[in-house]
Amino acid sequence: MATTNQPGQPISGLPFADSVSPTDALLGIVTKAGGTGANQVTILVLAQAISAAIGLDDAVAAAQTSAASAAAKAEAAGTAASDAVTAIRGKAGGMAALDALGQLSLTDGKSLVAALKVMPATQTTPARLATAIPLDGATQFQAGDTVATLADLLTAVSGLGGSQIYIDQDGFVRPVPSDAQTLPSDLVADGGRYRAPAEYQAGMKFLPAGLFLNSDGETVMTDGSQFFAGTWANGPLLSPL
Repeated sequence: MATTNQPGQPISGLPFADSVSPTDALLGIVTKAGGTGANQVTILVLAQAISAAIGLDDAVAAAQTSAASAAAKAEAAGTAASDAVTAIRGKAGGMAALDALGQLSLTDGKSLVAALKVMPATQTTPARLATAIPLDGATQFQAGDTVATLADLLTAVSGLGGSQIYIDQDGFVRPVPSDAQTLPSDLVADGGRYRAPAEYQAGMKFLPAGLFLNSDGETVMTDGSQFFAGTWANGPLLSPL
């Protein structure tokens, strides 16, 4: 800062400093250890002395300690809350949990096990939930007023591949006629038709009653008089279901 020293000029007449820095010094009379004398004191030393005298240093230290303590307590509280959530997630009376893939998970007592996974929507299908764990046979399904267990459904479905029930070309479940015939095993399903080997065209083998060859010599046709399991009469053409 600028200094002014004019002999005989009263102190009140000296100009005020517009700013100071920590290294600037003040000139004054300092009494210390019983002695009095003129001394220069830097702004920094004076500020430190004032801070210590009014207890500011202790207050700052106490505030820092308090802030550190509060941060530690907040972290401990957050950890405790996280542990509490982990302890009850996926458990009865607890809360749902999602794994890293966003799948709804349950606990087996030791770790989380994915229970439901989300099948994302596409341009043609909506999003769906799919079970990621096996369902018990007692699991119930309801359509309207009809309720059935998974075991009931499996029993019904298991009969579809038997000799008494089949699904027709329109998706309907129908009983197999009692006079159903068996299609020769060497007939080959080829798209929407059955193709007969050359032995049939050569007369070395013969088709069952109700079936005959088309003019191409290999496509199997039907007159509709006999029923063959796993087939349907697509007009005169015998077609696989």
